[in-house]
Amino acid sequence: MAQSYQTPGTNYRPAASRKKWYRKWWVIVLLFILAIIIAFGVAIAIYTATLYYKIKTGQINPELLFEQGQNIDQNTNTVTAIRDDAPYLGEKNAPIVIVEFGDFGCPKCKESAAIIKELNKLYPKQIKIIFRHYPLITENSQVAALAAECAFHQGNIIFWAYADKLFAHQDFLDVNSLKKYATEIGIGGKEFDTCLDKKEELANVQKDILEAKILGVNGTPTFFIGSKKISGVVPLDIWKKSIDQSIKLIK
Repeated sequence: MAQSYQTPGTNYRPAASRKKWYRKWWVIVLLFILAIIIAFGVAIAIYTATLYYKIKTGQINPELLFEQGQNIDQNTNTVTAIRDDAPYLGEKNAPIVIVEFGDFGCPKCKESAAIIKELNKLYPKQIKIIFRHYPLITENSQVAALAAECAFHQGNIIFWAYADKLFAHQDFLDVNSLKKYATEIGIGGKEFDTCLDKKEELANVQKDILEAKILGVNGTPTFFIGSKKISGVVPLDIWKKSIDQSIKLIK
């Protein structure tokens, strides 16, 4: 009977007992790392594709991806709420700036609107009152904000005339009513309707909503004078005292 021969001093193992290459621990580790890299790449690709789609369809304003901290003054560590291209009342370069975050469906904003107009009459050169959107009261609030921005696109004075209409009829802020109010103040027609239907001013409304959240706004109306935040309806006499004190400090 033939006997197998093994050279003395060698550690010979039959081929069947050798570990296959894909069972070796370092191969398993490499395959695991490779699987993680592939999964991460797929996740990034899906996220990028989703982000591109949302930007293309207007769900996200690309500028907002890079501007979330723009209203924070890094030197003084104070928060400002000013948006230079927003509707305003008063003197453009007034020394005192008041910013309101409001909602056309909000009853308290309607109440506050009359006080704000009175302030504008009392301090026409000393104050600038900026209106920004934070639509959250009714399901039509954001549509009304878009319509107001479409009105503002045709002029600052037109915005305030349209705002008066919205506050006067804040229980009826559906699309058809919004177009009707535009016609009543003389801006209705193809330009306004297209602006509203295509949500051409959505970026501005989204910008206001995002920055309101950054600033800690959780209700309307909310006002900012510099870094000071004031929530709710402010009586006229309180406004006067605050503004008079500010004017004295400026002088």
